[in-house]
Amino acid sequence: MRLNSIVSELLAWWRNLGRWQQLAAAAWGVVLVVVSVRAVVSPDRHTVYPIFSTAARNWLAGGDLYVPQPGLDDYRYSPAATGLMSPLGWLPDRLGGMWWRLLNAGVLLGALFWWTRDFLLPSLTANQRAALFLLILPLTVGNLNNAQSNPLLVGLLLGAVTAASRRWWTLAAGGIAVATGLKVYPIALGLLLALVLPRRFAVALVIALLGAIGLSFLLQEPGYVARQWDEWFRHVCVEDRQSRPLESWYRDFRLLWMVWLGPIGPQSYRLTQMTVAASLAVICWAARRSRFQTQRDIPAERMPILVLGMSCCWMTVFGPATETSTYMLLAPSLAWALVEAWLEWCSLWRRGLLIASYGILLLGVILAWFPGMSRSFQTLGASPLAGLLLLVAVVWPELSRLRATGRRQLTCPVYPC
Repeated sequence: MRLNSIVSELLAWWRNLGRWQQLAAAAWGVVLVVVSVRAVVSPDRHTVYPIFSTAARNWLAGGDLYVPQPGLDDYRYSPAATGLMSPLGWLPDRLGGMWWRLLNAGVLLGALFWWTRDFLLPSLTANQRAALFLLILPLTVGNLNNAQSNPLLVGLLLGAVTAASRRWWTLAAGGIAVATGLKVYPIALGLLLALVLPRRFAVALVIALLGAIGLSFLLQEPGYVARQWDEWFRHVCVEDRQSRPLESWYRDFRLLWMVWLGPIGPQSYRLTQMTVAASLAVICWAARRSRFQTQRDIPAERMPILVLGMSCCWMTVFGPATETSTYMLLAPSLAWALVEAWLEWCSLWRRGLLIASYGILLLGVILAWFPGMSRSFQTLGASPLAGLLLLVAVVWPELSRLRATGRRQLTCPVYPC
């Protein structure tokens, strides 16, 4: 009786969905079923999950996390993240791999529902929101298939931005802190948010980061945790793929420059990274000044979307450790920019940039099924080119708005006009 009631409710829910909503739900459902079955049937093929499970078991046993393991890539996650992932060490890889993939997908989908419902323009219809889910899915499926942590990371970032827009500073800071524990560079989003949000968020962010570090000492013997933090810091500082063949380099701006323009030294590249980061910070600060509602001290609705897009572009194109799969971080900002470009008036060149960016990333996903072709395609710098196109499409309209605001301030005795 109870089962019949559940089935009836599910059928009623399904019939109430629009056509695009049904398509999005069916597509995501098929992907989740397929990757879950594959995790159980073939747990060791085309997956990075053994990296996480091995580190979790080392953590539980008090072993060194950052000693290279035979047949596995280097482990780069912080002791704080490892402590939170330690339950993976109790599970067999078949069950743990399925659980890990579903956790990543659950956090991502939950954050996407919240983001599209409470954060984006209320004028979006249900079918337009479904289009966002459909646009994001192709850029996500590869990460879910090989058990990358990027869907979890994107979910945390989306949740943090949405929480910040609702003035839930502690929740927003906590999301950034956990994401930073997974991969250090999400702190870029936290720093930009601290620049444009009230000071209470910056205080909450510092407390959350310190709390994440402190929590790691409660999850294992303190002396052991201190040694792992020291080893992790050394590992992060010395890791460099520039001595490897070009096809093994990180997929960042340095690869793009090397392939098409020539060598760029490490100091010059670090200067480029910092210059771009400082420029984006200045743009966000100027946008914050022109958009803040001075009476209630609440950022305007577009501000967090701008910050999310800029920070994710920097994390991928100019970040310290970018692989092809990392470009999934661009999926929400790119999907929203495409939907927005067709909902509102938008110049043809900006639409062209967005279509080209999405097309390059989608082609990379398709070619991933053909390793030889994918390697050649990515070695050309395809992914950083896509990220760079998105960055221009995000930044240029904002610069135009800021110039227009400056002209109004010069021509009007009282601002705003």
